[in-house]
Amino acid sequence: MTRPPCGTSGWIWPLGFCLAAFVVRAGLYLAWPGVIHPDETFQYIEQGHRLLGNPGLVPWEYVAGVRNWVLPVLVAGLLWLGGLLELDPVGRVQVVSLAFAAWSTVPVWVAYRWAGQFGGPAAAIAAAGLSIASIEMAHFGPHPLNETLATPLLVLGLALASRTGLPRSRYLVAGALLGACVYLRVQLAPAAAIGVLWLTWRDLGGRFVPLAVAGTAVFLAGGVLDWLTLGAPFQSIWLYVQLNITEGVAAQFGVAPWHRYIAWLRDTWEPLFLPILGLALLGAWRAPVLLAVAAGIALPLFAIGHKELRFLYPALPFAVMLVAIGGAFGAERVLRRWRTSPGAVGAAIAGAGLMAALLLEVLPPARNRWLAGTAPGAFMRQVNADPAACGIAIHPWESWGLAAGYAYLRPGIGLYAFSPAADRGQLDAFNYIYAAAEWDMSPTGYARLSCRTSGRNGLCLWRREGGCDSAASGAVKLVLPAGIPGRAPAP
Repeated sequence: MTRPPCGTSGWIWPLGFCLAAFVVRAGLYLAWPGVIHPDETFQYIEQGHRLLGNPGLVPWEYVAGVRNWVLPVLVAGLLWLGGLLELDPVGRVQVVSLAFAAWSTVPVWVAYRWAGQFGGPAAAIAAAGLSIASIEMAHFGPHPLNETLATPLLVLGLALASRTGLPRSRYLVAGALLGACVYLRVQLAPAAAIGVLWLTWRDLGGRFVPLAVAGTAVFLAGGVLDWLTLGAPFQSIWLYVQLNITEGVAAQFGVAPWHRYIAWLRDTWEPLFLPILGLALLGAWRAPVLLAVAAGIALPLFAIGHKELRFLYPALPFAVMLVAIGGAFGAERVLRRWRTSPGAVGAAIAGAGLMAALLLEVLPPARNRWLAGTAPGAFMRQVNADPAACGIAIHPWESWGLAAGYAYLRPGIGLYAFSPAADRGQLDAFNYIYAAAEWDMSPTGYARLSCRTSGRNGLCLWRREGGCDSAASGAVKLVLPAGIPGRAPAP
């Protein structure tokens, strides 16, 4: 390991960068506490809420049994902690995101350590600083998703596997981390395999064997967990592949051409996209294993029709390290005659990345990304504060992805779907409506309270006087996509 810069001890600098990363990510989240994808609400927060004995919506993945229960259990524990702190329902959800913001700083620590091995102190500081400045890492990190849970396991596991001369127990820990990563997010198996083989093929007895033994043991334990909770070993993996690849269920939620991921990243970082790509390739010359792992994550995604930017999240820490190593290598060659200190070089690269992020994303008008999805929490807090609130409907129900579930509501408030074509008597079941902005609910006796922008969508909260008759309309249920076998909901 390269000696830490500025003569400090080995843990102070990376810890400082991790604390800074947490402040940035938690601060951005608390400033704009949005929902970036319906999965975090309905697949994880809502299921954690259900595990605590509360009502909740059940998405198709849990009806079919293609999601393991690790993340919902973790979410349930964090929601319970929020209850101990006597927070309101929205505050409890925010405890979950703050915990994930802390977890997302693990790759920052690794970036400092691992990039330092390849590029020295300048690369170490640059990698940690760019990990803080990365728009995508800051945006996705605080949100409970399988990608954000599994990524630190992958990064830390491979970083430990890269070190030589460690006690065997450390390699067992690394293998366990990688086994858990693959169980939680099987799409990362190629990247984990590439990284382990690349790093240990010359040291099969010393590193590969303990990595393989511990990884296999943890992965098998995941299969047993599926057996106990879903009914068959590894069901969350093989049935997920069967339904999404063979049956094409994921394609029902949209498909995109192979180059969409490139377009998303280009649109975020333009006009710096090509220079960043060039620095990453320069970094790959010194750290090819990082490029190989990143490619193992990204390339399979190009072949799958259903694309979401969050799927690239696990590749970001490796890409950031490549950019930092390439930037440090190039800068030190250019500034060699001025004898610039490595710390100054790394700080300059990190500072440039932070300024670019501020200019390109956080400041208007690009900050709309941060405003997206903030309506659910704000509206539900408004509803929860009304003692007379007894039911809320989502209209039209096709907008469910922008809505909040029962986890955001205090007990006693029902969740419904409103359809203008149905019997108007259903309006007696609720006294709040959460509607797309283009809908005028005043003819039904509702008064508009407030409106918010949620990404490209405007959303408004409406209220009427009076109570609720829960028998007037059935509680909302999520509609299953085609091709899902009829199964009883999971517990």
